Amino acid sequence: MHQVMPLKILLADTDYSQYLSLKQLLSVKNGFRAKILWCGERDHYRSAILAGIYDLVLMDCSVESLFILEQVIAEGCRTPIVMLAESPNTIAPRALKCGALGVLDRSQPERNSLKHYLLCADLYRSGELAEHLSSGLATHPQHKYSQSVLTFVR
Repeated sequence: MHQVMPLKILLADTDYSQYLSLKQLLSVKNGFRAKILWCGERDHYRSAILAGIYDLVLMDCSVESLFILEQVIAEGCRTPIVMLAESPNTIAPRALKCGALGVLDRSQPERNSLKHYLLCADLYRSGELAEHLSSGLATHPQHKYSQSVLTFVR
């Protein structure tokens, strides 16, 4: 019998409590199959993301992180990156312009939005994300901070 591998998620965030919260939220008992790895130092975000071994990156949304986001996108990173922000209303336009797939409220990541990004990660892993984005199937119509189709497909 074929066993589905859990999604590999990198949490690039200096706040360890965020890691613990997400680990609990994305547990098997909550219906998720995900393995979360934590990178707690901004100096290592870039190399961890560019390693290319993750299906999804959740990254804290600071000025430094936005700069790192721009760098990894410019260097060809195709892994979906979702920013975790204290004030999504303020930072979302800039994060999306820098190349993020979306922005989540870090204090209360909405379960349905998180599920959407996990679906995108699964599509990315199977090589089908660009196709789904171009057809509009991977966009999240209820999530106002979800990347538009045209800007994500590079």
